[in-house]
Amino acid sequence: MIFIMCLSAGSSSFRTTATINAQTYALTSTTDRNQQSTLKIQQSETASGAEVRQSIHMIHDIGVDIEVDGIRYSKELEPDDVDVSGIDLNRDYAPIYVRDTSGNLVLLQYH
Repeated sequence: MIFIMCLSAGSSSFRTTATINAQTYALTSTTDRNQQSTLKIQQSETASGAEVRQSIHMIHDIGVDIEVDGIRYSKELEPDDVDVSGIDLNRDYAPIYVRDTSGNLVLLQYH
């Protein structure tokens, strides 16, 4: 009796394994082996000229010097007295965050 139960359980297990193998083969044979998935490459960060001007206007809140195309605006300056007419509003600028060894932001550059 025990022999028949073991034979029945083994047969059932064999059929289940065979079915799983057949389904796996069917699934892998229909996939494109040349297709690979990759991580999405992050686009570079940009800021509009208006955002750059707003950053200079809020330089006291930011608390660091800001450099735009080589012109440095000190965090000590009064924002209303600064001439920002050289910053093109229609241009996109790439920000560069300069940090010290502790990771604190010390300079914000726009190029």
